[in-house]
Amino acid sequence: MTENSMPYRHHRIVRWGECDPEGVIYTPRAFDYLMEAIESWHEEILGVRWIDLKHKRNMGSPTVRTECEFLDVLRAGMEVDVVVRVAKLGNASVTFNIEVVDASGHHYLRFSHVSCYITLDGFKSMTAPDDFRERIEAYQRACGDA
Repeated sequence: MTENSMPYRHHRIVRWGECDPEGVIYTPRAFDYLMEAIESWHEEILGVRWIDLKHKRNMGSPTVRTECEFLDVLRAGMEVDVVVRVAKLGNASVTFNIEVVDASGHHYLRFSHVSCYITLDGFKSMTAPDDFRERIEAYQRACGDA
């Protein structure tokens, strides 16, 4: 992880199939962008695929709360980055601030998203694993957010 590559950016092209007949993204698809970016962030920054959380670590990372602010219209064919920052690392939870921006830095969507780590034995919250906590804290520092 190098500071010049932070914060993490998940590149995305708005596809025609994600849009209404006018070429404007369907509202629920915005949340797909959010979840794809967080899943990719887990792979790139924490070094674990979500499916491996379940199969190799007997844990999950469900959503606790999500808010979305629509700032401008996303249209078919646009290229954007979904920029992932960690606002807060709690005992079991991670609060993300995520923005969808184009190459010029224009903002289209802004999310606040909280997820938590759980054990699949009883679906109960669990303390974020030490290896995750170390990587998340290092990521926050690399982004200048710590």
